[in-house]
Amino acid sequence: MDAHQRFLSYRQSNSQMVEDNGCQLTLWSDTMEHHGGSIITNPNLADATNSDGRIRTTAERNEASRQETLAMALLRGADQTRYGTLFDYLANQFASGRDK
Repeated sequence: MDAHQRFLSYRQSNSQMVEDNGCQLTLWSDTMEHHGGSIITNPNLADATNSDGRIRTTAERNEASRQETLAMALLRGADQTRYGTLFDYLANQFASGRDK
Protein backbone atom coordinates (compact mmCIF):
# COMPACT_ATOMS: atom_id res chain seq x y z
CA MET A 1 0.00 0.00 0.00
CA ASP A 2 2.90 2.35 0.71
CA ALA A 3 4.32 1.81 -2.78
CA HIS A 4 0.88 2.36 -4.31
CA GLN A 5 0.42 5.60 -2.38
CA ARG A 6 3.87 6.83 -3.36
CA PHE A 7 3.23 5.96 -7.00
CA LEU A 8 -0.05 7.88 -7.01
CA SER A 9 1.30 10.91 -5.17
CA TYR A 10 4.70 11.11 -6.89
CA ARG A 11 5.59 14.53 -8.30
CA GLN A 12 8.57 15.60 -10.37
CA SER A 13 10.79 18.16 -8.67
CA ASN A 14 11.56 21.38 -10.54
CA SER A 15 15.15 20.27 -11.17
CA GLN A 16 14.49 16.59 -11.97
CA MET A 17 15.02 15.37 -15.53
CA VAL A 18 12.14 13.64 -17.34
CA GLU A 19 14.15 10.40 -17.61
CA ASP A 20 14.76 10.34 -13.85
CA ASN A 21 11.09 11.02 -13.22
CA GLY A 22 10.10 8.10 -15.45
CA CYS A 23 12.64 5.81 -13.79
CA GLN A 24 11.29 6.67 -10.34
CA LEU A 25 7.71 5.93 -11.41
CA THR A 26 8.81 2.64 -12.94
CA LEU A 27 10.60 1.70 -9.72
CA TRP A 28 7.45 2.33 -7.68
CA SER A 29 5.34 0.29 -10.12
CA ASP A 30 7.90 -2.54 -10.09
CA THR A 31 7.84 -2.51 -6.28
CA MET A 32 4.05 -2.79 -6.25
CA GLU A 33 4.10 -5.62 -8.78
CA HIS A 34 6.86 -7.43 -6.89
CA HIS A 35 4.53 -7.56 -3.88
CA GLY A 36 1.54 -8.78 -5.89
CA GLY A 37 -0.11 -5.43 -6.68
CA SER A 38 -0.64 -3.64 -9.94
CA ILE A 39 -0.73 -0.06 -11.16
CA ILE A 40 -3.42 -0.99 -13.67
CA THR A 41 -6.75 0.28 -12.42
CA ASN A 42 -8.50 -0.15 -15.75
CA PRO A 43 -7.42 -3.01 -18.05
CA ASN A 44 -9.50 -1.46 -20.83
CA LEU A 45 -7.17 1.53 -21.22
CA ALA A 46 -5.56 -0.24 -24.15
CA ASP A 47 -7.45 -1.15 -27.29
CA ALA A 48 -8.35 -4.80 -27.81
CA THR A 49 -6.38 -4.71 -31.07
CA ASN A 50 -2.85 -3.50 -31.72
CA SER A 51 -1.77 -1.06 -34.44
CA ASP A 52 -1.84 -3.71 -37.18
CA GLY A 53 -5.37 -4.86 -36.27
CA ARG A 54 -4.34 -8.09 -34.54
CA ILE A 55 -6.33 -8.92 -31.41
CA ARG A 56 -4.15 -8.60 -28.33
CA THR A 57 -3.76 -11.40 -25.85
CA THR A 58 -4.74 -10.69 -22.24
CA ALA A 59 -1.06 -10.35 -21.34
CA GLU A 60 -0.45 -7.92 -24.23
CA ARG A 61 -3.49 -5.86 -23.28
CA ASN A 62 -2.42 -5.75 -19.64
CA GLU A 63 1.08 -4.59 -20.63
CA ALA A 64 -0.34 -1.94 -22.95
CA SER A 65 -2.66 -0.76 -20.14
CA ARG A 66 0.32 -0.69 -17.78
CA GLN A 67 2.25 1.50 -20.21
CA GLU A 68 -0.78 3.81 -20.61
CA THR A 69 -1.02 4.09 -16.80
CA LEU A 70 2.70 4.90 -16.51
CA ALA A 71 2.37 7.55 -19.22
CA MET A 72 -0.60 9.16 -17.46
CA ALA A 73 1.23 9.09 -14.12
CA LEU A 74 4.28 10.71 -15.74
CA LEU A 75 2.13 13.52 -17.15
CA ARG A 76 0.07 13.89 -13.99
CA GLY A 77 3.15 14.24 -11.82
CA ALA A 78 5.21 16.39 -14.18
CA ASP A 79 6.46 19.79 -13.06
CA GLN A 80 3.69 22.29 -13.86
CA THR A 81 6.15 25.16 -14.19
CA ARG A 82 8.00 23.49 -17.07
CA TYR A 83 5.16 21.50 -18.67
CA GLY A 84 2.00 23.50 -17.93
CA THR A 85 1.59 24.55 -21.56
CA LEU A 86 1.78 20.89 -22.61
CA PHE A 87 -1.09 20.09 -20.24
CA ASP A 88 -3.15 22.94 -21.66
CA TYR A 89 -2.46 21.70 -25.20
CA LEU A 90 -3.44 18.12 -24.33
CA ALA A 91 -6.60 19.26 -22.53
CA ASN A 92 -7.61 21.38 -25.53
CA GLN A 93 -6.93 18.52 -27.93
CA PHE A 94 -9.04 16.15 -25.82
CA ALA A 95 -11.87 18.69 -25.62
CA SER A 96 -11.74 18.86 -29.43
CA GLY A 97 -12.17 15.09 -29.72
CA ARG A 98 -8.50 14.24 -30.31
CA ASP A 99 -7.15 11.99 -27.56
CA LYS A 100 -3.43 12.72 -27.73
